Amino acid sequence: MIQQQSINPDYYKAAFEQPVPGESLTSSPEAPWPWEKPPQYTTVQEASEFLFTQLTEEENYVNLLEVAGGGVPLMNIARVMLTDGFQNGLWNPDLLLILIEPLVYMMAALLERADVDFVIEYDTDEENTGLEKEGADLETLRQLQRKNLIPEEIEEKLSEFNPGEPQQQMPMQEEEQAPSLLERSEQ
Repeated sequence: MIQQQSINPDYYKAAFEQPVPGESLTSSPEAPWPWEKPPQYTTVQEASEFLFTQLTEEENYVNLLEVAGGGVPLMNIARVMLTDGFQNGLWNPDLLLILIEPLVYMMAALLERADVDFVIEYDTDEENTGLEKEGADLETLRQLQRKNLIPEEIEEKLSEFNPGEPQQQMPMQEEEQAPSLLERSEQ
C-alpha cells in the first residue's frame, strides 16, 4: 500500500508569496529609472560635444592618460563611459553604439597629442587585421577622419586642444596595514 505523504502547508504559502515572473522589470511610473526616461542627448553631435568636454576636464584627462598609457584598450574605456552614460539617461542604446567610434577617435587623438602609446583593442582573432599593431593606430585615425565619422566641430576642437604638460600625481603612499588575525600571537 502506498503511503500518502503530507505536504507542509507552509510550502504552499511560500510558493504563492513569491514575485510574479517579470515583476522585477516593472517599476512605479512615478519613479522611473534614468534609462526609462527620454535621453538627454539624441544626436551624435550633441553627445560628442558632451563626451569631448568630459574627456578634456583636467581630472578626466589625467586619468585617461594613466589608464590608456597603462595598456587598457580604448574600446574598453569607451564601453565603460558609454554604458555609464546610458545608465544615467544621457543617451539611448542606439546612440550608444553609434558613439563608440567617435569616442575612441577622440581619445586616440588626445593620446596622440600627449605622445602616449595606446592600444585600440586587443587582438582576439588568430588572423591579425593590422589595426592592433604598433604604428597602425595613427593610420586607423586617418581612416576614420577620411570617413567623416567625427563632426567637424569636434575635429576643430581636437586640433585646437593643447593639453600642455599633464600634472604629475603624487606617488601613492603605502598604507599601514593592520596586522592579520592569523599573525596575532596568542595571549
